[in-house]
Amino acid sequence: MLALAVPALLTLTTEPLVSLVDTAFVGMVGTRALAAVGVSTAAFNLAFFAFNFLAYATTPRIARALAVDGRNSAEAHRVAGEALVLAAACGVVVALGLALGARTVAHAFGASGDVENAAVGYLRVRALSAPAVLLLTACHGIFRGRGDTRVPLVVTVVFSVVNLVLDPVLMFVAGLGLLGAAWASTIAQWLGASIFLGLIIRQRRARPARIPLQRLRYWLTSGGVLSIRTLTLLLTLSLSTRTATRHSVEAAAAHQIAIQLWFFMALVIDSIAVAGQTLIAGDLGAKRFTTARSRACRMQVWGALVGGCLGLALAVAGPDIGRLFTNDRAALAQLSTVFGILIVLQPLSALVFALDGVLMGAEDFRFLAGHMLFAGAVAGAALIVVDYLSLGLWWVWTALVILTLCRLGAQWWRVYATKSLLARPVS
Repeated sequence: MLALAVPALLTLTTEPLVSLVDTAFVGMVGTRALAAVGVSTAAFNLAFFAFNFLAYATTPRIARALAVDGRNSAEAHRVAGEALVLAAACGVVVALGLALGARTVAHAFGASGDVENAAVGYLRVRALSAPAVLLLTACHGIFRGRGDTRVPLVVTVVFSVVNLVLDPVLMFVAGLGLLGAAWASTIAQWLGASIFLGLIIRQRRARPARIPLQRLRYWLTSGGVLSIRTLTLLLTLSLSTRTATRHSVEAAAAHQIAIQLWFFMALVIDSIAVAGQTLIAGDLGAKRFTTARSRACRMQVWGALVGGCLGLALAVAGPDIGRLFTNDRAALAQLSTVFGILIVLQPLSALVFALDGVLMGAEDFRFLAGHMLFAGAVAGAALIVVDYLSLGLWWVWTALVILTLCRLGAQWWRVYATKSLLARPVS
């Protein structure tokens, strides 16, 4: 589990750290450039959230096929080929949509004037990388399914370093400014996708093939339900941000700091889920049901330990960690009111992420979507009440605790109380 989780953790943290440096370079161009990148990044991320299934659905399918047929499984090669074909096709469609609708998209995100013009130019260049981004997503799923998280780490580090080198060269030396940052990211992501594809072709890990209707239905169903899951979570978190913002500017700032800390620490926990997807899928494919159940329990123990350590680290750092982001005393005071909740959320979130890995490994995608809809509805209702009564930031984060507890309770019931999920092969 550690052999899979540690490289996955480093991979997950590399891109956000590079994005921070990327933002610093853009900040040298000016405030309008930063605003334009903010608009473009939000639009770009929203356009791709629906395609996470290219990794989440690919990993367990390949791991299960390898467990059944061995290292040279024809089924694993076929799944990899289908994932790459879908990634390329969807990437072209998204690229055309973003390029042709760039101005409409920028305007929809509230940009106007010089910011809108800058965002449109940036977004049109970044649209060229859409196929590469989805191919990268599919390749991560392929290699994870084969129990290899080291190659994705190396590839991610390579194209991230290229991005960092190209940023100042294209922005300042070549004089392209903001467009230089867009070209740097686009070139780097195409480089990463090309390296991945070269490795897959050389190692013969994919078989190009047409996708029969029945198999296409699996991909579309998996993509649909996983998109519902992701969208529900995004909407709930967006509602929490809206509620905090309506309370006060200081509450909004404190909420942004707290939620970014939560997201960053979630990357550590998510590495356990990545390992779980591969291992649980392999166990179920080989009909090692007892091993799958014991492995799920060990993942919960690891999750609790990692989450506890993260909570302890936050407790030691204290609310003063917020000074890394702002010196506003009112915002820091607001942050201190929810810091205890943020600490408690670490072990709870770790248990949720670990069980997410189990459920994804079992390809229980419908339940993942259904339980998120339930948890999102409960937490959303709580946030509406908080907003209506103007209860403040502490209650906003209490609603996020409710979201986490609802997810945890539903997942625990599905994995342990039903006693069937890890006692049958995946259909």
